[in-house]
Amino acid sequence: MRKVVALFTVLALIFCFAGCGDSADVGSVTPDGEYPEVTSPESDFECTVEGDEVLVAYKGSDENVIVPPVVDGKTVTGIRFCAFQDNITLVSVMIPPTVKSIGILAFSGCTSLTTVYLFNGLENIETEAFAESSVTNIVLPNTIKRIYPSAFYKCTSLKHINIPGSVKKVETNTFQFSGLETVTFENGVEEIERFAFNSTQLKELSFPESMKEISSYAFQDCKNLESVEFNEGLENILVGAFTSNHKLTEVVIPKTVKSVTEFTFDDCSALKKVMFEGDAPEDYTYEAFGDLSAVNVSYTVYYHEGAKGFTSPTWNGYPTEIW
Repeated sequence: MRKVVALFTVLALIFCFAGCGDSADVGSVTPDGEYPEVTSPESDFECTVEGDEVLVAYKGSDENVIVPPVVDGKTVTGIRFCAFQDNITLVSVMIPPTVKSIGILAFSGCTSLTTVYLFNGLENIETEAFAESSVTNIVLPNTIKRIYPSAFYKCTSLKHINIPGSVKKVETNTFQFSGLETVTFENGVEEIERFAFNSTQLKELSFPESMKEISSYAFQDCKNLESVEFNEGLENILVGAFTSNHKLTEVVIPKTVKSVTEFTFDDCSALKKVMFEGDAPEDYTYEAFGDLSAVNVSYTVYYHEGAKGFTSPTWNGYPTEIW
């Protein structure tokens, strides 16, 4: 009887969180918390052994699922490829700390899924694992090492994400076309790959001191982006990284940056100031099109008195001022 009561208590708690929409308190179940003793029935899961991995897929129909850490006497270490794909009834899921990897397309197309509970022990979220789902509430554990390309592609209900420092790089297309309005990068994240946050709803950005490279088109078409705070220690801002951000008015380039071109800020129609903390980059113009008029930018370049490589009153065709 006590197990039945406990099961209803846990399911009621999850149902409450999952049904609360944007106000869901995902922090009430934390990655370092205890996992429930009572879970969804083992009979709702199909177990597959692949080498050292024990992978499960879901065959039930519940709205709120607590994945058991043991199925058929075997410790579950992964969520199988397409395990929940296109499940339109799933609202919340809790994944045990025994799971190290969430497989390719595992929750893709889960259009009712809002809340995902992850625990310390998880290391990988594979390609398109949550793509085109309605995930709204998710906290990534500090044990996670890799988030594969397009993992949260077109997750339009996802408004915030915290990237732990254990994730060294945010990979290609990871959050492209998602609904992200805010993102927190913990110290330890070093690289953001191509199109990682392309066409999101981000309003401001601040990078940790560990960040080394922002790759091509990483933040292209972020129409609401108003401010960017680059870190000292950043080395490369690659081609088109911030193109078509129409609310960005000024940026400060740290003296540690070795590579940046004018095309980085192409079609940033409100941009009026590009301010350099150090010497001029060796090659700021971008000539891939053979015609510099293809670069749609118009701003003033600011530099410190005594900085090397700049010229006055213009530099590479841009008006200059001392700041």
